[in-house]
Amino acid sequence: MSLVICADAAAAVVAVAMTAYSPSVLAMNEMLRQQLHMTREFISVQRRLHHELVTSLHSAAESHRYTTLSDTRRVSSTPLSPV
Repeated sequence: MSLVICADAAAAVVAVAMTAYSPSVLAMNEMLRQQLHMTREFISVQRRLHHELVTSLHSAAESHRYTTLSDTRRVSSTPLSPV
């Protein structure tokens, strides 16, 4: 026979055990949980931004053509049109 405990029930048992020990420990535990949640959200956003940046750089690199020395010479040898 296996014993299955849901995560919320286990967290509740731990919370009760900690509050019996010290209310400040419960406050610290909640603060650390919130910090962990914010850190996970931050990492998720940063990964998404990085992926979008890399995607845009790859698409720009495919359509970009570097200027060569012969291109520069050709443009510099043509006379400027009057404004």
